[in-house]
Amino acid sequence: MSTVRPGVQDASSGILTYPQYFGLLTDLRAESLEDAIADSVLEGFAPTEDDIRDLGEVTLGHITDQGILARGRSRYARASNGSRPAV
Repeated sequence: MSTVRPGVQDASSGILTYPQYFGLLTDLRAESLEDAIADSVLEGFAPTEDDIRDLGEVTLGHITDQGILARGRSRYARASNGSRPAV
């Protein structure tokens, strides 16, 4: 049985917010994904529902690491209307 970690719960991400993306994972994989998300949140990452879905799909093997990066870049480009961030 997977245990909900306080960091994920407090960050309003992961299993409590998007349980539909964890239901297909084994308990071990769900816990590993949950831990990875919690660690990332502690480092300043604010995952969206799309991010959580994509991470779940990578965990299941449905998309590759390159695929998740391409999806993230595509979402970023759409959100920023093609403008580049200031360096």
